Amino acid sequence: MTSVFISYSSKDRPVARRIGADLQKRGIRVWLDEFEILPGDSIVDKIAEGIRASEYLVVLISRSSVGSTWVRREFEIAFGRDREASERRIIPVRVDDAPVPPYLAAIHILDLRPDYAAAVDRLTHVLLERPLPETPSVSALIDPDKLASHLKEEQGQFRGAGYLVTTLLGILTIVFSSLAAIPSFQQGFGNQPRVYYSVVVERLVLPPSIDKDRIRSLLKNNRIPDSTVKIGIVNKGDAAAEIVKVGVRVGGIIDSAQSEPPPEPEPVSVSIAIDHDPKDSPSYARYTFKGLVPDHPLEALVGFYSDGSKSPPDIDVVADGKPAQRVSSLDLAPDWSTWRLFELPLKVLGWGLAITITAGLFVVLAASSRTRAAFLLLVKELNPTLARVVGVLVRSVR
Repeated sequence: MTSVFISYSSKDRPVARRIGADLQKRGIRVWLDEFEILPGDSIVDKIAEGIRASEYLVVLISRSSVGSTWVRREFEIAFGRDREASERRIIPVRVDDAPVPPYLAAIHILDLRPDYAAAVDRLTHVLLERPLPETPSVSALIDPDKLASHLKEEQGQFRGAGYLVTTLLGILTIVFSSLAAIPSFQQGFGNQPRVYYSVVVERLVLPPSIDKDRIRSLLKNNRIPDSTVKIGIVNKGDAAAEIVKVGVRVGGIIDSAQSEPPPEPEPVSVSIAIDHDPKDSPSYARYTFKGLVPDHPLEALVGFYSDGSKSPPDIDVVADGKPAQRVSSLDLAPDWSTWRLFELPLKVLGWGLAITITAGLFVVLAASSRTRAAFLLLVKELNPTLARVVGVLVRSVR
């Protein structure tokens, strides 16, 4: 039985299937990759095996196949054998108005466009009735040196299947990393304070059986606050904070406001103001720290008589006009480092590079038969089941 291998671009698969079905109805054995290559098979090896087992190589010429790496590779496999006086005949079949590649220009072209049925009948006649010895080998029709020169020139101009994708993703990665780095550069060049604060509220808890109002009145008469707010402040930057302002609003009457250590021996200037009506709630306390040096923790203490409400105090801490960052404990305030400045842009850059490399690898695997075969072989060695799944995915995008 006459056998034929159909070489085509994946975008021309419907045409290849139609031609293959019509030839099979006429008693011709047709080799199509989608029926012959099974999951886990080496694509390159199976294609080479199919070409060797076929008497004819039918090449579909279209706008898609002219630039197809697979079609060119299949022709090179067939040509390698024909160059040694193989009797295989290559039959180009034109399916659209694409230009004929130079390496096929010297061979008679069968055109499907004017009359498909007549063209298939003509192709069947050539495959079944014309004896192979009368057909010149490819080496007689094509100058091997010219073909090699053409392929070398084409390969020299070839930038890689993933060139455009990886270049675009690389440019986008650099752009987004640069945008993310702008705030970091603005902060990184020049010493700056970085103020953190923590808040602890202590309240006197009274059992339900005790007269709470009487106890609070007794404590107030003896100037013993029933509640305390402790605000810890620390500068973790690399420069002193010129002015740190702390505002405290409590539900109740403030009895005292002080700092720890006290203002007198401190190198940090501290001023405290209490704004309240002794009979009305809420009350306010305002602290102003001047020249808060790095790694010098302070504590603002506010004692007050609670009005019985359970609402938490309102606290604002501003350092040199910028809100300070609250932490659960001053021990958890992070030390300053360059990494904290550039953490975001470096993460953006890292993710961008990972996406670029992954996308580039996927494109190259989809376009390069050699790389795909090597990759599938590696995956097969690691996990045969995974190799079958990868093989199906790779062939689906071919």
